[in-house]
Amino acid sequence: RRFRQLENEVPAEQDVGGFWYGLVARASADPAEPAKATSYLAFEVNPVSNQWRVLVRDADGTERLVETSSWTIPPTTKLRIEVVGDEYTFKIGNATVLPSQPIPGLRGGGVGFILELEPGATEKHMHFELLRVSKLS
Repeated sequence: RRFRQLENEVPAEQDVGGFWYGLVARASADPAEPAKATSYLAFEVNPVSNQWRVLVRDADGTERLVETSSWTIPPTTKLRIEVVGDEYTFKIGNATVLPSQPIPGLRGGGVGFILELEPGATEKHMHFELLRVSKLS
């Protein structure tokens, strides 16, 4: 599957403290609480610190960082995750920031958005304009 073209509008002025937002893929949930993901892969950007990161949250609540780096995050950002088996490629706009990264063990089919506030950040309101999920032929 290819998860692509998530467009977000980020306000021009940023709060002190920062925040991360982005895509969630391969999410799975406890059948007793289907609205709450127990494990997932997240591709997030931070427009305050101009960074991106990929992390995996395991079913036991453990988060592990796969990769992080600096990148200029434009006011409107297209994030894309391309998935072929256990290989993931991550893009910001048309630029590949992490090519062909093996991340085994994620089997959920859920996709969505994520918004995380860092300590000291105030409330945030985000506009996620588009989520497109495409099957590769």
